[in-house]
Amino acid sequence: MKPPLIHTAAAAALLAFMPLTALSSTLDGQTVRIDHLWQPSSDLIVVDTSGNVIVGSGVEYTYTDVFSRDTYTVDIDDTLVTVAFLPDSTGLSEADFNGFRITDVLGVIPDFTSFDILSAGPSFTNALATFDADNLYLNFAGAMFVAGQEIQLRVGFDTPFAPIPLPAGLPFLLTGLFGLGAVAMRRRRVAS
Repeated sequence: MKPPLIHTAAAAALLAFMPLTALSSTLDGQTVRIDHLWQPSSDLIVVDTSGNVIVGSGVEYTYTDVFSRDTYTVDIDDTLVTVAFLPDSTGLSEADFNGFRITDVLGVIPDFTSFDILSAGPSFTNALATFDADNLYLNFAGAMFVAGQEIQLRVGFDTPFAPIPLPAGLPFLLTGLFGLGAVAMRRRRVAS
């Protein structure tokens, strides 16, 4: 037995106007800012910034030290942050803090709960990777690295990502499909 048209219409209307969402479990597609920070004394100085970037494929940030000309890149993929020191790098200028900060620009990424080093040289320890609710920090001060070295870090979150709305036109598409179905059903009834 077919459901009455009124039940079908009510179900379609309910679906069309429900807030439809999809969950994201990565940093991909999120907006962040990456700053190189330097703290020679009590003041933390932003030396360079990426501006707002949307995390996606490829390198999100490249920094070249003004004094030593050492260069590193930051690539974010899923929940993995990879820092690569380019072949001519030997060491960044000494300071209390000399490294980078990744910031949740829009405040939509769930609170960071961990920032752990997965692979690096022996002088890189988890003490050099710190975080707060909206920022991830990696301090190169006091750490030794070799040219071409990569550091991989894993980001942990408090909760799954907030829902990402599906395209706004989806309810209209569903309503249109329902209307076409209703017209087809009515034509069949009139024809019989």
